[in-house]
Amino acid sequence: MVDSAASPPRLGIDIGGTKIQFVLLRDGELVAERRVNTPKGLADITQVLVDGLTHFRAYFGSLQFIGICAPGSAHPDTNLWRNANILALNGHDLAAHFANALEQEVIIENDANCFALSCAHHERQRGAEMVYALTVGTGLGGGLVHDGRLITGAGGLAAEAGHVPLSLLPDLTADWPECYCGQHGCTEQLLSGTGLSQFHLRQTDQHKTAIEIVSAAAANDNAAQASLDQFKRSFAKYLATIIQLVDPHRIVIGGGMAAQTALWQDIFAQVEPLCFSKEIKTTFEIVTDSALQAARGAAYLAPISSYTEQAEIYA
Repeated sequence: MVDSAASPPRLGIDIGGTKIQFVLLRDGELVAERRVNTPKGLADITQVLVDGLTHFRAYFGSLQFIGICAPGSAHPDTNLWRNANILALNGHDLAAHFANALEQEVIIENDANCFALSCAHHERQRGAEMVYALTVGTGLGGGLVHDGRLITGAGGLAAEAGHVPLSLLPDLTADWPECYCGQHGCTEQLLSGTGLSQFHLRQTDQHKTAIEIVSAAAANDNAAQASLDQFKRSFAKYLATIIQLVDPHRIVIGGGMAAQTALWQDIFAQVEPLCFSKEIKTTFEIVTDSALQAARGAAYLAPISSYTEQAEIYA
């Protein structure tokens, strides 16, 4: 039954490569959630969103706001979605498309940006004013929040972690296929779960998932250990580069590979010697429920008129 005295809740939706996560927040508190498999086509994805919204409206009535996040970003001039590893999303004005289907205005943002927003809300309570969040799973995404404000840059590409060219690692990427974004040797092609799997395949002709490679390395599989060591070295260099460029108070790791705690501890231990000062102030955190956190961040993509108002949400 709907409480008529309560404020209308906010719905946040994270469209992931394998799952679509719904969260319903009221006054910042989680009141309901739902998770379903992600279908292949845009029409089927849209139907999942419509079904989810129908479900929540049946129990909670009208919604104050709907925020959606997904891999990729909207082109600043055309508003067409681009660079998503969920290829069905690319080339569409998703904000208009989903608003029409859901019969309510929506705001859509990059998933890693929303993950960063949610993480930053908690990290600010512990004194971290600048947070760089990375989602490492099927792909590689990044988001940067400073003083409660999402930093998107001039064209919406700030902290786009997955598509930095790995020109400094030509021996690893010189003969790799073109990235789906059209570039060659992107970080996502190596520094992701999919990237680790593909690297191992090219080195050994063995088809293994990233998790299987981690498990095989733990069981003294030398080939798996070699692939994993290369992943660790490369990711440590990447984190050092982020620190050199941004110097955040905290770097947060999420995504499907975040659960591999020992892997990340090994990577974090390699970062400081690679940095200029050798005494970095950046600290690291692992978040294993990143889909939930990204959806929470999407729920706070309120229709705001200024970054100041956005900062106040997270104060």
